[in-house]
Amino acid sequence: MSGRTIISNAIGLKECAIVGMGIALLLHWLIEREIEAGKLIKILPNYEVTATVFDTSAWLVYPCCTYLPLRVKVFIDFFKQHFRLVK
Repeated sequence: MSGRTIISNAIGLKECAIVGMGIALLLHWLIEREIEAGKLIKILPNYEVTATVFDTSAWLVYPCCTYLPLRVKVFIDFFKQHFRLVK
């Protein structure tokens, strides 16, 4: 996927979806109030995604800071490139 906005924060994704910037895959407990209020709708209600199936996802967690050590940047680039090729 590509687009003009890349966000990895669920609350940020929720807010973008609410203002009409596009669709988002979010946890039900995070958006249930917005669904009930009609601010968001389910577009694929017959499909379920679970966080317990990890065959299509990977996460890199590191502190957000102005300075990111070179070894961390290199690892992130390697990780992204390697897993982009794996199907």
